Amino acid sequence: KGYAADEAAKILIDAGIKHAIINIGGNILTIGSKPDGSLFRLGLQDPFQERNINMAVVRLNNQSLVSSGTYEKFFEANGKKYHHIIDPKTGYPVENELVSVSIITEKSIDADALSTSVFLLGLEKGMDLVEKLPNTEAVFVTSAKKVFVSSGINKDIFELVNEDYQLELKR
Repeated sequence: KGYAADEAAKILIDAGIKHAIINIGGNILTIGSKPDGSLFRLGLQDPFQERNINMAVVRLNNQSLVSSGTYEKFFEANGKKYHHIIDPKTGYPVENELVSVSIITEKSIDADALSTSVFLLGLEKGMDLVEKLPNTEAVFVTSAKKVFVSSGINKDIFELVNEDYQLELKR
């Protein structure tokens, strides 16, 4: 989906489009900002609520946003939830404190690959990787409703909109 979003953006830009949002099944890519110059506002899904209820807002300009989480593709059996992010070491759904990782990059293909990879690494190692990558930011949400953001995310581009969540400044 990330590759497809990037290719769609190329087509639109070549056609002279200066402002757009491309959404390919949750892989979101923005072209420029809104026509009035303000940043596009995109909601981050609340992992504990029904679809289209946000826990935060991210503002983007010529960037992609891709999230991976345990809350959309899963089933329950014998009281245990099995989600679709598989730990390659065990062959079972990864078990760490994370319920969602959102990646912000310039290319959607990069965000697509990183969202699942960073989720698998967990909070500490995932954050370490993101901090080493240029033009890459991340939002981590834990099962305890704590939100951790990478160092390039500030209040101008990220806002919690659900008071059930707590922004953590240290990891």
